[in-house]
Amino acid sequence: MMHRVQKILQGWWMLLVLLLTQGLHAQYEISIEWKNDPSLPEGIYQGWFEGAEPDYKTGFPVYTLQVPSPGLGYNIKFKLENIVSEPIDNAGYDSLVFEPEYQISLEADRGQWMARVAFHPFRINATTGKMERFVRFTPVYEWVPDETGLLKDGPFAFAEKSVLSSGNWYKLGITQSGIYKITYQD
Repeated sequence: MMHRVQKILQGWWMLLVLLLTQGLHAQYEISIEWKNDPSLPEGIYQGWFEGAEPDYKTGFPVYTLQVPSPGLGYNIKFKLENIVSEPIDNAGYDSLVFEPEYQISLEADRGQWMARVAFHPFRINATTGKMERFVRFTPVYEWVPDETGLLKDGPFAFAEKSVLSSGNWYKLGITQSGIYKITYQD
C-alpha cells in the first residue's frame, strides 16, 4: 500500500514540475537580511547574509538559488525582476559590473537534476554611479528544450561497457596513512 502511495505522489510531483516549467514562473519574492561582520578578513566586504558563500576573488558574498529541473535536455533562462536595493559605500571595491552576472550549472542532488544559479547581489546604479546591494528581488526563470542536443544525456557521458562492471569489489579500511601492499594472500 505504501509503495502505491509513493508512486502516486511521484506522479503528482512530476506533473507539478511539468506544469510549473511550462513558461515563466518562480514569481516569489526573496528578501536578504544584511548583517555587518567586522570579523571578516581585510578585502572582504563586511556585509553578510544567511547562506552567503564567500567569493575571495572579488571580496563579495554570493547568493545561490537551486532550481528544480524538469529533467535532462533543458536549459534555463534566468533573470531578476522587481529589484529593491540600497546604496552602500563602494570605496575600494571596483570589481562589480552594472548588473549581476549569473553563474549557472546543472547538478544532480539526490537523483533530482537542479540548476544552481549563483550571483553577487550587488549592482552599480547606472544613474548615480553608486554601488547598491539587493534587499529584495524576484527570480524569474523558464526551462526551454535544449535545441543543440548537448544535454540530452546529461553533463556526464559514460561508457557502454567497462572492465570495472564485473568482478569482486572490496572496501578496505586503514588505521594509518601510508603505502600498503595488498596481495592475494591477504
